Amino acid sequence: MRQTGDNPWTLLPEHPPFVLAPDKPYLDAYNAYQTRYVGNWIHTGRVPEPRQGPIDAPVIILQQNPSYEGRPPDEELPQIEVDALRGALIDEHSPHQGLEKPNSWWDRTCKVLIAKFGRERLARRVLSIEYFPYPSARFGHTGLRLPSQAYTFGLVRRGLSLGSLFVIMRGAALWYGAVPELYSQLDTTVFPSKNRQRAFITAGNLPEKVFDRLCAAI
Repeated sequence: MRQTGDNPWTLLPEHPPFVLAPDKPYLDAYNAYQTRYVGNWIHTGRVPEPRQGPIDAPVIILQQNPSYEGRPPDEELPQIEVDALRGALIDEHSPHQGLEKPNSWWDRTCKVLIAKFGRERLARRVLSIEYFPYPSARFGHTGLRLPSQAYTFGLVRRGLSLGSLFVIMRGAALWYGAVPELYSQLDTTVFPSKNRQRAFITAGNLPEKVFDRLCAAI
C-alpha cells in the first residue's frame, strides 16, 4: 500500500474504539458531556473518514465531518468491512470508496458526474476530505482541534500546491481558518457551493463555468 511518511491513520486500531491514540484524550473529554448516539456525540465505533480517494486527485471536495446514518448506531461493523475501510485509509492512492460502489449519499451528491464518467474513473479522480474525521449525527465540533487534523490540513495544502480544483461543500469558514491558503485561492481554484444545505455537485450549484472545469479535470 502506498502512503506518505506522515499518515497517522496507519496506526488506527483494528477493533473499536476506532480512535488514534493522540486524539483519544480530546474525544473522551468531549464525549463525557454528550449523550450517546445523540446530536454531536462522536461515534468511535465507526471507522473515521479523514479522506476518501487518492491524495493526488485533480478534484478535491471539502466537507465538515462524516455521519454514521444508514444502519443501527449500536451495530458492530463486520471485520471484513473494517479491514477494507482501514486499508483505504492506509493506501493514500486507493480509489474513493463512496464513489467506487453504490452509496446513497455519494450517489445523490455526484449523480451527474457518475452518469457522465462512470464510477471507476470518478473514484480515481476525486478526493474528499473531512474537516473533522470522526462521525457524529450532527456537526458541532468547531472548538475541538485534534492532532490528526494536521495531516488532513496537510493534504489540503498538498492539493493547492498541485493545482487541484477545490469544491467546498460545507464549513467554508472553518476551512479558511484552518488553511488560510484556501482563501487566497478563492474563485481561482477554490469554489464554495452555492447551497450548502443541498450537497449536489452540479452546474447549478457551482459558480458559472466551474462545473465545466471540474469535468475537464476529471
